[in-house]
Amino acid sequence: MVTAPVLVFLYDRTFVAGGFRKAWTARRTFYLGLSATWTGLAYLLATMGATRGGSAGFSHGVEWWPYVCSQCEAVVHYLRLGLWPSPLVFDYGQGLTASLRAIWPQALGLAALLGGTVYSLCLL
Repeated sequence: MVTAPVLVFLYDRTFVAGGFRKAWTARRTFYLGLSATWTGLAYLLATMGATRGGSAGFSHGVEWWPYVCSQCEAVVHYLRLGLWPSPLVFDYGQGLTASLRAIWPQALGLAALLGGTVYSLCLL
């Protein structure tokens, strides 16, 4: 739910208000109230030492580059499963990819999706 205030704002901008400025001026207090929900998250992170309870992060022996490469593969895999959900399994494994050569098609596809999103939000 961390992304909910941002997604609601983007939805409003895209489908209701027609622009960032219009959405912000029309419903500023609503968005400030939504973003106030982040104070609970900030409190939890502060009291837990910003470790997410030791469940994620780089404190488990994983370097940042293999993690980024593996996430690139995972995001593309889950986007594909969203379009054609087969095969669905409980655990997709724990293999890490440390080479940009191995994931360049996925990285290029994600960069294109990101670029298209930025273009659509800023210029349309």
